[in-house]
Amino acid sequence: MQRPPEVVFDFLADATNLPLWDGTGATVEVLTSGPPRRGTQICQRGRAFRVVGVEQISELTEFERPRRLASRGVAGPVLPIAGSYILSALGTGTRVRFEAEHETTGVRRRILAPIVRRVSRRQLAAAYRRLASVLEGDTHAHACGHEH
Repeated sequence: MQRPPEVVFDFLADATNLPLWDGTGATVEVLTSGPPRRGTQICQRGRAFRVVGVEQISELTEFERPRRLASRGVAGPVLPIAGSYILSALGTGTRVRFEAEHETTGVRRRILAPIVRRVSRRQLAAAYRRLASVLEGDTHAHACGHEH
């Protein structure tokens, strides 16, 4: 995307921006006072697979501006996932990569992880397009909730 890593990092680190680009329709409440930092907790309320209402609490586990931002679920019914945004300069813009690790084992992992991975790939691709639109100022795409 055509924004510097510092701008992208700050936008991603502010959890209140999540509903602007993630496309899940979740609401976000920051549970920790002060600016975003390692240890900041947020509560997301929404629908898993657009069907089941869920409430998930996540915590920032890494905060290395402007290169890496990571979080992991600490409470909630969703398959526990640790995720990292890795940002790198790409010309005058930023390359954003997301890595996720499912923190369950056994039957739950064998059954749910492949489903979550498949759905997540599609959702992430659309979310990245929305993120770029929001950060690059395409307010029409943001206001309409879709990309052009």
